[in-house]
Amino acid sequence: MSYRGFVRMNGIAPEASAYGGFGFMLFVFLFECWIRDVMPRLTGPCALALGLALGASTSSLAYLGLVSYAVLVFLRSVVFPKTMRVDRLLVLGATTMLFLMMVAAASVWYPRLVAEFGDMITHFTLENPSRNRANNGNSGR
Repeated sequence: MSYRGFVRMNGIAPEASAYGGFGFMLFVFLFECWIRDVMPRLTGPCALALGLALGASTSSLAYLGLVSYAVLVFLRSVVFPKTMRVDRLLVLGATTMLFLMMVAAASVWYPRLVAEFGDMITHFTLENPSRNRANNGNSGR
């Protein structure tokens, strides 16, 4: 499925939300392995790559999962500070700041791209495809 030139990622399943759910579970596993120092040279970059892929997937399930998990990790590090190593917190903080700076820079230098990306996210996550087909006069066949 595509929208204004953006192609929706669906991975191993025909529906993007199925990929988002599967990818999110794998992301949590890889991220927790990285936090717990289980093969960190492999699990860290894999978790980062999968997190970026989930962010680009336009799956509302992936977005909800990533935001919920980020809140959970934040609360866990505040309530139980010894569960998160300081070097891991520094990497997470630096990565978060870098991501926010990239989003801010993109919104300043490429406002049209950011607006079109926002329209695409809204189209794929909030709008009902069957309602859009009915409004366009298509029968969906």
